[in-house]
Amino acid sequence: GEVGRAAGLLFIYSLGLTLPFLVVGLFTSRAARFLRERGRFVQYTNYVAGVILIILGILIFTDNFVSLVGKLFNIFPMLDLLR
Repeated sequence: GEVGRAAGLLFIYSLGLTLPFLVVGLFTSRAARFLRERGRFVQYTNYVAGVILIILGILIFTDNFVSLVGKLFNIFPMLDLLR
């Protein structure tokens, strides 16, 4: 039923959140070297991610996030397959 589907989706979501941390944890020394070598790129990525988070926060605070998601579903109809 719906509860089983929700639990399955939550499990997959949790795996998606866990995998990057697990990979970095397993390869800490390699990851540290990788991040040091690409310091400028990592700094830029952090900046862009921060700006995106601020924009999302403003959208949620002003109650415009739901309308944005609706527009995205209209622009990209294949997203409707994820429901």
